[in-house]
Amino acid sequence: MSEIIPVLDVDDRTTVFVGCIGYEDRSTYLLRERFSDPGIVRILFDYRAVDALGVGLCSYDRNVEIAEPLNPKCECDFTKFLELLASGLEAQRDANLVIDITSFDRAKLAKLILEIFNLKNALSQVRLMYSPRVFEPLEMVKFDVVQSFGPVLPEFFGSADGFEKPLSLILGAGYEYGKAVGAVDTLEPDHIYCFRPTGTDPRFDRHIDLANVNFGFMDNQENLFRYDLNDAYSLYSDLRRLVQYESVEHSVLLLPLGPKLFAALCLLVATVQHPMVMVWRHSTVSAAQPETIADAKTTGSIVEFAFHFSD
Repeated sequence: MSEIIPVLDVDDRTTVFVGCIGYEDRSTYLLRERFSDPGIVRILFDYRAVDALGVGLCSYDRNVEIAEPLNPKCECDFTKFLELLASGLEAQRDANLVIDITSFDRAKLAKLILEIFNLKNALSQVRLMYSPRVFEPLEMVKFDVVQSFGPVLPEFFGSADGFEKPLSLILGAGYEYGKAVGAVDTLEPDHIYCFRPTGTDPRFDRHIDLANVNFGFMDNQENLFRYDLNDAYSLYSDLRRLVQYESVEHSVLLLPLGPKLFAALCLLVATVQHPMVMVWRHSTVSAAQPETIADAKTTGSIVEFAFHFSD
């Protein structure tokens, strides 16, 4: 795959904006606050987050009302959504693309990033943007029920001889109870590295410690790294160096629990080093309330990572 170069001196001009209409209030925050200019081409994936009677879940109906006056190109079939994106970028010359990754699920985010690499010749700059959520405590009484645990997409399964080498697991700490512990117990890696987010709300910090049983699963506490969620560039650099180091003698598996920004940067690293690095997802539902979903409101802050493709 192609190499990417992080961009610190960001070109703020935007020609194409990509986002989604979901049930989270924050899914349209960037759209309504930063990218409503009529000169921007807006391409949105519509999650159609409605119940059996067609009533929108959580903030979905409000998000539709916000998006409609901006005349976006919307699609609820993800394959057709990617086709819309391809045609929209190919109609531009040296497009400056913004992707609001805030509310995309990890599988769709992985497909989107792969497509961006396929469309690299149409792009001048790519900005991944993320709006963190306001803290809401989760009940930590029962372990969540696992829905899926495996490669986020077949493309991220890794190389054919991947499991012939010792396994190095690089995971992100989330605040869902027991997820990281369960993954470590299942995979039994030879090396464990964990990236723990900080920087948005101290209540998250306390909750993350509890959800990850104070990181007692870490054999070596020196391999527990704190990262500032507001500094995506340092996080990308640290991830990239660690993956390159570990992949010399180990199979590397990235398990991006926690903030979506961490997942996006893991997918970038793995795509650049394809097919040598695996990316898995660990999808669960609440054991206490398996049929429920929760809204997520934005803190109002925005974190971004900008890059362009090397020639």
